[in-house]
Amino acid sequence: MSVVSYEVHYWPVHARGDVTRMVLEASGKPYKNVFINPKDWPAMKKQQRFGHCPWLVIHYADGTSKTLWEEVAILTYLADTLGFFPAPADGAEPALAKAECLAVFTSWLELADKFATAMGLPDFEERQKRVKKLQTETLPAHVAFHERLIGESVGPFYFGDKPTIADFMAVSSYSRMEELFGDEFSKPFPNLVKLVNNTCALPAIHEYFAKRRDFGVLKFDREQLKVIPVVKA
Repeated sequence: MSVVSYEVHYWPVHARGDVTRMVLEASGKPYKNVFINPKDWPAMKKQQRFGHCPWLVIHYADGTSKTLWEEVAILTYLADTLGFFPAPADGAEPALAKAECLAVFTSWLELADKFATAMGLPDFEERQKRVKKLQTETLPAHVAFHERLIGESVGPFYFGDKPTIADFMAVSSYSRMEELFGDEFSKPFPNLVKLVNNTCALPAIHEYFAKRRDFGVLKFDREQLKVIPVVKA
């Protein structure tokens, strides 16, 4: 069946909706954001397959639709159908190329989850302590693996000349680290910086960051180490 459009159901923040939106932007496919109202979430949560968000609604040309839950499943589907998995090397198994791409993606996701858990702690001093440990111990060791992997690529992206969900996830993760620590954290990782710049130079991604990534509802406050509402004048 032919897909005509998508809906991304999530909060008005980046987080686990960011890479899905980047893939759809890069593909040029029509989609809309459907933001969850916090007041509605307790009831909506019970209706979701696993009690989580985001979820993706896929609309077909015949008027039917399907819903897909869980970020990794959503991005596996989109990468497969929209062309954001790497092409296999000559004679290589296609499934292996996809698995290698997903390995890079989930590695960044594991780091992002550690920071999300830390910033979700209710006590500020505990948040500060946990984030500091992640900054000084976890992040440098984790990103060093990616720095080496990127350096082995023969192209501007993880897997050569074609951007994949691995590159979009690296950009999203980099953006989160930059919000937390400024650009100082990236100085030991020039390969990562180059990959991020290459990915953000893609016209659709550049426009997304410039015009459609900030929804003007919530923002990250570096002083409090948490997301807070945007106060409008």
